[in-house]
Amino acid sequence: MEDKVQTPPEVKMGMRSASYWSCARLRNGERDAAAAEGPPLYLLLVLYRKSTGQGRVVGFYKVTMADTKFDIGNDRYLVVHKYKGMTYISLRQFKWYVGSTKLYATEKGITLTVDNWLDLKMAFEDISKELSRLNGTEKVDYRQHIGKNVFVSVTTGWNFVDIRKWWMLDGEKLQPKRKGISLTPDEWQKVTQLAETLHKVVPELAYAIPCGMREDHQNQQGMLACAHCNPNSCEDWQSML
Repeated sequence: MEDKVQTPPEVKMGMRSASYWSCARLRNGERDAAAAEGPPLYLLLVLYRKSTGQGRVVGFYKVTMADTKFDIGNDRYLVVHKYKGMTYISLRQFKWYVGSTKLYATEKGITLTVDNWLDLKMAFEDISKELSRLNGTEKVDYRQHIGKNVFVSVTTGWNFVDIRKWWMLDGEKLQPKRKGISLTPDEWQKVTQLAETLHKVVPELAYAIPCGMREDHQNQQGMLACAHCNPNSCEDWQSML
């Protein structure tokens, strides 16, 4: 992110309105990558009051990088963006706010690292297969770890592909967190179809090697010491390397 710049009109509008928006969730006003000359990209900083759940914008930053954003339907987008020099892939719900002329990202969604995305891509076929089994009579209970306690789940009774962050409860049991998104079959299909395009336009993805296939993972100890593959007990193994 760059230094602060002069407040543009659309941000001034947001700063006035956010004080009375209930739980105003202004996040990453993203510009559509398909537009050759779109509006600039802003990150609005919101201060929340716990007692009321309301928030107000206390500042903003202009982001010079035009994020790559792909529509997957229902105001949901696959967004490739950078933060502190690192590339991330987000699957996120967007929303039109009152008085706004563009979509804003909400907190509903999941942000994946490049390693998360590569593991997810390797599981595309299995996930799609399990999703199709939901139409049958067999019980489906599929869960795949794609690194750093992010899991993909397909379960009977819930016709979605759920991509969610989990956390370790009392150091014993993993539980799902609120950070995540459940994709409909159509949204999931669009994500898989976009993968090839994504790897063409994002250099980091085109040449990246999945974590589990790297040289330092050719033995079990290397995998167990990896914070991506074994996030809950990697520190115990790192001291042994």
